[in-house]
Amino acid sequence: MTSANFYSGYVIDKPTSKVLNPPGGRSNNIFGVSDDAPKANAPHQPTKAETANQTRNASNVFNDNTTNNVQNKKRSGFNPITGQAYEEETPKQPSVQKTETEAPVEKKQEQAPVEEKKQQDTNAPGYQPRPVHTSSKVLQPPGGASTKLCYVKESEDIDLNEAEFYVDDEEADGTCMMNKDDDLALKRCLVNPASLNLKDLSYFNQENEAKILEYAVKSDRKLLVIYILITKSGKQRENLIKVLTDKNGKAWLKKLRNVGSLVWKNSAKIIEALVTPSEEFNAKMLSKRFEFMTTSVKKLFKMIPDTLQSIFQRKKKIFNSYMLTEILLESTYEERQKLRDTYFLKFKQKLENEIALKLNRFSTKFHQMLLNETRELPKSKEIIERLTNELKIAIHEKRQKVDSKTEFKLTFLSLIIGKYSPEIMTEVFKKIKYDYNYSMMDIIKKGCVKLSFIDLAVKFLHDPYAYYASHIKILLDKKDFGYYLSRLFFAYPKQKLYEIAKAFRQIYKAPLKDYIRSRLNELNPSTFEKTIGRYEEYSSYLRAMLASIGDVEWCSGPCRITQIDGKGGKEK
Repeated sequence: MTSANFYSGYVIDKPTSKVLNPPGGRSNNIFGVSDDAPKANAPHQPTKAETANQTRNASNVFNDNTTNNVQNKKRSGFNPITGQAYEEETPKQPSVQKTETEAPVEKKQEQAPVEEKKQQDTNAPGYQPRPVHTSSKVLQPPGGASTKLCYVKESEDIDLNEAEFYVDDEEADGTCMMNKDDDLALKRCLVNPASLNLKDLSYFNQENEAKILEYAVKSDRKLLVIYILITKSGKQRENLIKVLTDKNGKAWLKKLRNVGSLVWKNSAKIIEALVTPSEEFNAKMLSKRFEFMTTSVKKLFKMIPDTLQSIFQRKKKIFNSYMLTEILLESTYEERQKLRDTYFLKFKQKLENEIALKLNRFSTKFHQMLLNETRELPKSKEIIERLTNELKIAIHEKRQKVDSKTEFKLTFLSLIIGKYSPEIMTEVFKKIKYDYNYSMMDIIKKGCVKLSFIDLAVKFLHDPYAYYASHIKILLDKKDFGYYLSRLFFAYPKQKLYEIAKAFRQIYKAPLKDYIRSRLNELNPSTFEKTIGRYEEYSSYLRAMLASIGDVEWCSGPCRITQIDGKGGKEK
């Protein structure tokens, strides 16, 4: 026969269906006043019901009468001698009292380090006593703060002025803000743009977005700044920047344009284009530009000859030279030589002749120099010896024939100076001076009839970047300088831009950015024969050019972009 046992109490070694703890854990500290002490598992104590059942079922046939008397006394209620209830009486146990007297001593010894630590914290400098919580507001949810729904320290709020953006390592798809001092995460996190739905971008809260943009600029988070700006319309971006500029001044606008420029050279160009009022097409133009630059030229190398042939057949010379410049700058010297051979084998025309036929004379010399440029250092003295002999023969032929001045000039400048590094040319000039006792500089100056952008750089032959700087000077002096020159700057690497600006200052005794600004002051819609939109596009390119050489400040006065209406032509 089987029997079923039912347990109404909590027994450790017995199964039970009783709920032991509330959701979130056992805690009576719902107001957060004190810390919960861990509760040890006490041995099982029989309940009154269990004691009554055992007494009722006990057999006393063979028991002594003393047991019955004691039980009867307990039932009678009070002891007539002492006046206490029988259940409250306890026999004297000296050994137990001794242990009870020793227990408080041990407890005091344990509490001594804790009290000493509290006393040290109280005497510490800057200590502030914990304020007494008198509000009826519940600080912790039922069960305590073990659920970790909000990482907020007690009742303190996070100071948004001390917050900064970060990417959590555990949750890499979230960009959050944290407090530097308390190391606490904010309640709101920004979802990664890749996981956003396009419908979510339709909502725009100017106050919240302004705060996020302000903190992103403060913490120099370039990708977050670009994401905030590029997901807004032109009007929304203009309002955001206006609100923050009015709040923080023009110095904040300068920081915005300079975010991440020390680490990522293209960030200043992108941000400059995004903050330019009413120039939303800049974002699309830059997106295509950087998409092209991220694709390796090596993968597209087989397509380059066909691309060059197609662009040479077009009439727009500016577009041709821009594409050609970009291809040559992104290719190594070996790739350029292979490109020249492949072009000749496929189309039966030399690439140098094609460049001279389709481009203007300034662009022709510039791109021929790019086509033959190399930065390789000399591996031995044989290169210097060979180049010295070539120069000696070229000079001798030039002296014999008066009509060969132009040929000597192009041969020397395009094939020799543009082909070898500055270190090689310096050693060659020293050797010619030592062996033949005459200066190459004087010979070149006498051999050049007219002054051009190459002739002006003759005195800086040890620095080939002088050619780039002189070429830029000629373009700046032309009437329609901006379009071609700004696109040319987009194709230059950052290091090359720095060297060009340095060479420009050496030759013309003026900073390149100041000269560009002076030309911007002369720029007006009457410069263009076509639409007003061309003028706005022109100005935005020039601003991107200034950003690319490290000058991202807004111009003042006539240097700003002016919006012209189509009817009256009046500036707004």
